[in-house]
Amino acid sequence: MTAATAAEAVLGSMLIDARCVPEVMDILSPEDFPGTLERRIFETFRDLWLDRQVIDPVIVESRLGGPDYRQRLAELMQNTPTSANVLEYARILKDQAQLRRIQEACMQIVSVGTDLSRAREILSEAAGLLVEHQADRDRSYGELLHELLDRQMDKAPPDWLDWGIPAMNERLMVGPGDFVVLGADSSVGKTALALQFALSMAKAGKRVGFFSYETSLASVTNRLAANDADVPLRRVKQKRLSRDEIARIINAGGRGEKLPLRILETARYTVDDIRAKTISRGFDVIFVDYVQLIPSRERSRYDVVTEVSMSLHRLAQELKITVIGLSQVTVPELDKKGERRYISMDDLRESRQLKQDGEIILLLDLSNVKDRDSNRVLIIAKNKDDAIGRIVLHFDPHHMRFTYVPPVEGTDEKASRERVQAMDRNREDKLRKEAEKNKTAIDGQGVFYEMKAGEDDEDLPF
Repeated sequence: MTAATAAEAVLGSMLIDARCVPEVMDILSPEDFPGTLERRIFETFRDLWLDRQVIDPVIVESRLGGPDYRQRLAELMQNTPTSANVLEYARILKDQAQLRRIQEACMQIVSVGTDLSRAREILSEAAGLLVEHQADRDRSYGELLHELLDRQMDKAPPDWLDWGIPAMNERLMVGPGDFVVLGADSSVGKTALALQFALSMAKAGKRVGFFSYETSLASVTNRLAANDADVPLRRVKQKRLSRDEIARIINAGGRGEKLPLRILETARYTVDDIRAKTISRGFDVIFVDYVQLIPSRERSRYDVVTEVSMSLHRLAQELKITVIGLSQVTVPELDKKGERRYISMDDLRESRQLKQDGEIILLLDLSNVKDRDSNRVLIIAKNKDDAIGRIVLHFDPHHMRFTYVPPVEGTDEKASRERVQAMDRNREDKLRKEAEKNKTAIDGQGVFYEMKAGEDDEDLPF
């Protein structure tokens, strides 16, 4: 079915059955119609619908005026025997309109000639047309609950990112569509930590892209080799590796050839370039090191970082990927005693938009601000689906590796934890009893969700 035929079927359906108008308006816009005449008829339908007026062929004709419209409306009604398939016609028209816009973008690229910058902009816009926007998807509350239960019955484990540190996996459930901000001062280790995260996620099967704006490919390789092959970074940089260390790098290289991890040196990449590369490579997760270095057309530094933050957040949601953006921070000043507080979200440099856009905000700081060799504190400053808090990490600069440092629990902390656990058990017992009571009450009154054959319900309270 062509776009013109689909457009005629949609308009004819609305003329013979005004009840389908609201559903059509929820899918289509005037720009989806290929012809000027059809677009004008649709706009008339939309105006009447928005004004909450009665919609029928006579009123539509009076609004349009002129004999040309009268004849066209009659043809549309005559050629449309039923409105039963109007939603399918509308979806076909929507797809055809999207294809037409992509074709127009391709023609624009051809017409701009040697203007590479403009061609990249057009290509990025065309790539965005391939994305299903969140605004195009909606469900009723009941449908959403059905989908939730379907997901619960799926035996596959949740597809959260594997950070490589169990304590982080327990607290941070991050997946497609999330924008994560990792902030730290210079030389505290944010790039090394991000590379360790990227390596762990790639080993877990995610397609990972690391966009490096500051660190060269050689330097990134040195750090990854020190971490993954367990060789001292100093010996790598001095070219003094032993035979055993070279063998370990060769083994790491054999594993690395199969890892879906790409390192990109991207000193001049805009967000549009990142988008295009992410689509072409099929990345599931991207790291951006770091956001303050991404170029933008904005003039002030505040406006640049604001625009970049919003664009990265939008990119994560539209492409259904995880974006982890590294950020510089402004370190708090020391007080009279030479002490300072840990960094916070308000210290993210040059824009408060990062604080707003990030679903997860991680901040890496020194546990002892006077000692650059002290342990690191990873502060979970913002966590959309779980608690905030702090995780202590030991940093080994010789191997560019972070390891978890379990907390030392005192008597008061233990008593508090046991008290909270007792409260949790009591609450779970109460909920279990209420679930049994509710199950008895609704028996024989209809089933909201019927278990499918083969589903194991032994762990379910209903």
